[in-house]
Amino acid sequence: MSSSYATISALTVLENPRKASSRTTVFTCHIYVGALDVEKIQGSVRYYSEEDGNYPDAGVYQATIALAKFEKGVNVFTDDLKEQNEFSFVGDIKDFYRIGDLGAPGMDTFDLARRAYINVCGAVTRSDAKAATFTLDAEQYTTAFADQQKLAAADTNIVAQKSVFPILGFIPDSPRFKGKKPVPWVKRYVSVGGYIAGMSASLEGETLQERFRVEVDHLAFLGTYTPLASTPAGSSSTAAASSSAGSSNKKARFSYNLKNTAAKRPREDDGSDGGAPSSPSPFASTSITQT
Repeated sequence: MSSSYATISALTVLENPRKASSRTTVFTCHIYVGALDVEKIQGSVRYYSEEDGNYPDAGVYQATIALAKFEKGVNVFTDDLKEQNEFSFVGDIKDFYRIGDLGAPGMDTFDLARRAYINVCGAVTRSDAKAATFTLDAEQYTTAFADQQKLAAADTNIVAQKSVFPILGFIPDSPRFKGKKPVPWVKRYVSVGGYIAGMSASLEGETLQERFRVEVDHLAFLGTYTPLASTPAGSSSTAAASSSAGSSNKKARFSYNLKNTAAKRPREDDGSDGGAPSSPSPFASTSITQT
């Protein structure tokens, strides 16, 4: 299991839906950046569903996506080389909500120019206190790279590639950071939240490394893992009793009413047409009550 991740929450345009398997749909994904040098970033993302989706040629979605930097050799299910040359990332859609079809009545006034917020966790690889920047390589599972690694395992002529989302984090001038900016040092695990601000390329050793610039909004320094202390017997019931003290007698009327219908949620592709690993949904029966 990876100890790092990179997940973006974005208002995005997903277009050109195409099949990777009977249950996996691939989209070309556009994410707004709004920097002077980069208006948007573009990539290929996959969505796994047990149901046949009816997707428009181009739709506007609010989406949560696990990301990795695009590398040549990864299958993005398009023969359009011009389109591939514009790809900077691949990813797996964890969840999304369709707002409307691009070009539909009313959508022409919808503001798509909204910056995407990304959360990244991992160990710092380089740090520059003077420039208030640091680098981090978030390695995590994505189905596009999992497929590529399977091909490499079967063919010695193919080199397996890692699924990594490399960032260059920079801490902006802000009243929040008075005095010395909290630049993390090398090998320190951090959790970073911020906005995609474009792309950056620089020499790291003898390699030209391209990274996603992230304007840091939130930075948490993570310490070493410490097991949680065991909970004394009876403490849960005591806490529940105390929390209900003084509450009103009103009852919430809202209910998901999912007793007879399993909640629909995306699952990760296992790389075959046989479906996702079977596991009971924790949301199979959900309701909200208040006493």
